[in-house]
This record gives sequence, C-alpha cells and structure tokens, in this order.
Amino acid sequence: MILLGISQSILGQSKAVLEKKRSKIENEILLTSKLLDAARSNKTSALNKYIAIERRIQKRSQLIRNLNKDIKLTEQRMLKTQDFIESLNADLGKLKEEFKKILRKAYRQKLTDGKLIFLFSSSSFNEAFRRWRYLKQYEAFRERQTSMIILTQKSLLQRKLNLDQYAEEKESLLKKESAQQNLLNEELEKRNQLYLNLKVNEDELKEEIEAKQNAARQLKFALEDIIKTEIKQETPISLSPTITSDFERSRGKMSWPINKGVVVGFFGQQDHPTIKNIKITNNGIDIQSSGEGLIRAVLEGEVVGKFSVPGNKRSILVKHGDFFTVYANLESVFVERGDIVKTLQSIGSVNNSNTSEFHFEIWRQKVRLNPLDWLRP
Repeated sequence: MILLGISQSILGQSKAVLEKKRSKIENEILLTSKLLDAARSNKTSALNKYIAIERRIQKRSQLIRNLNKDIKLTEQRMLKTQDFIESLNADLGKLKEEFKKILRKAYRQKLTDGKLIFLFSSSSFNEAFRRWRYLKQYEAFRERQTSMIILTQKSLLQRKLNLDQYAEEKESLLKKESAQQNLLNEELEKRNQLYLNLKVNEDELKEEIEAKQNAARQLKFALEDIIKTEIKQETPISLSPTITSDFERSRGKMSWPINKGVVVGFFGQQDHPTIKNIKITNNGIDIQSSGEGLIRAVLEGEVVGKFSVPGNKRSILVKHGDFFTVYANLESVFVERGDIVKTLQSIGSVNNSNTSEFHFEIWRQKVRLNPLDWLRP
C-alpha cells in the first residue's frame, strides 16, 4: 500500500508538469491566433501568414502530444488506483477474518460472559494476574483491528471516488484531444492553400527573401565592426566584475527580451519553408508580436552600439563582459551609447500599429550563439 501510494504521488507530480506545459502551449496558440488576425487586418505578406500558421500547427501538434501523454498518465493512475482498491479489499477481508477469529476465541474462552467472571474463576493469584494481562492485550488488539478496519474502509471509499474522478478526467481529455485534432486538420488545409498561393508568386517572394538576407548581412557587418573594437575595451567599474560568469550561469534561465511573442525565425542555416533549393541564414531568432511591445535587456550591461541599417530599423548592442546581446528592428530606442542598463530594463519598443518582427542575437566575442539555448524554455 505504501509503494502504491508513492507511485500515485509521482504520477500526480508528472501530471502537474504536463498541465503547466499545456497551459504554456495554449497561451502560445492564443498569441499566434492574434498574430494571424493582425496579419489579415494589416495585409501582412503571405509568407508571414504562412510562417505564423506553420508555427500554430507546430504548437497545436505539441498540445495534442501533451494531451495524449496526459491521457496515458491518467490511465496509469486508474490502473494504480484499481490495484490499490484490490489490495485494500484483500486487506479488509483479512482484517475481518482475523476479527472473526478473535471473537470466536473469546467466545470459547468465555470472555464474552464477563471479565470479572473470567478473572475470579482463576485458581490462584498468579493465574488471575496472567488473565488480567491477557484481557488488556486482547482489548488493545481488538481496538487496533477495529481501527484498521475502519481506516481501510475509508481509504477504500476514497480510492473509489478517485477512480471515478480519473475516469471523468480521461473523458474530458479525450474530448479536448479530439477537438484539437479537428482544429489541426483545418489549419493544415489553410497552410496548404497558402503554400499554393506562395508558389504562384514565387518570383516576388524571392525578392522579399533576398531583401531580408541583405538586411541580415548589413546588420552582421555593423555588429562585427563594433564588437571588434569593444573586445579590447575594459568592463566599466559600474558593472559587476563577474558579468561574464553571471552571463554564463544564466544559460537556459534568461528572461525573454519581449514579454509576449512567438518565435517565427530560428537560428542557423535552414531550408526556406516554401521554395526548394533556397537556404536562409539567421544569426539569431525572430520574434513576432502583435501590438506595442517593450523590449528589455536580458541582463545588466553597457550599451555599446545604437545604429540603423537598411531593412532592420533601429538596433541596440549591449555588452556583458565577453558576451553581447543584439536587439534589432526596433521602432524606438530609450537608451544611448554608454548607458549602463539593468536586467529587464526597457531599452526600446517594436512597432505598435502592425504585426512586428523583433530580431534578437547573442554573441560571445566574435562567435554567434543560438539564443534559444540561453532563454528560459
């Protein structure tokens, strides 16, 4: 029973983790839906719509997998609970049988006729003392057996209630999974239609891709020039002397530079989502957000660059010892070169009228790193 109870506790913790992940995925789907609505109303390019719906399909698939895991986990809890009920029933049967044996033995020894008669019928004082001690042990044992029977019955009732609850949970999860699968099928159809539309306008799309890649190259050149100069500079006294190690310790735990957004462009070289034989290179990640969004410094540092390049609006470069963070495609900037910024301080904002695409990079001296390895999952 103890082992079964421990396993139920572990399953309960796993379920809590799944529910937390599911809540996060559902929030991301909701945000992606808002982005798609904004894309439709603002006549955003078909490619951005395709990327947004592709991202929502990925999140919807994650949600379905999460629900499927939760269903299996609930089934495990049901099986464990059934085992528990069977064990409790067996224990209850044994306890009742033992209790019957106690009563039969007491009847044979004439304990039921009265304690005093049992004591006074002793042939000597020593025998009377032994009988008195026996009576005490008998009463304690009978009380313990009665208590165990009552507790077992209560536990059995609770487990049966839990089993009914798990059955209801499983039914609810199956309905959610079915609903999400239907929505996924609809989104796959929409994505396929967008894909066909993009293929029709492929030449126009290639021009858009080339413009974005050129803007990325211009940003890279500008950053390399600034970083090359800054590598030789010492860390300001006003910053923590352990800023580099602080940054290293923050790997996988950093807050996001924007509060609400969906990653639509990933780090590294990858195939274009719709055009064959075309590779696109991303030196960071692109985060899409709807409405006004404040951009925050991910860690304390010194603003060593504030500049503009064609196709990327305004950009900020913040130095954190050996590390640098890049915040690009900003509509407005709140800091100046030489400013010391604190962790999560607002340093700029993205466009507040259209669907915005914010670009974020992390460098260690001259080496570009994948921001998703550093940001909190």
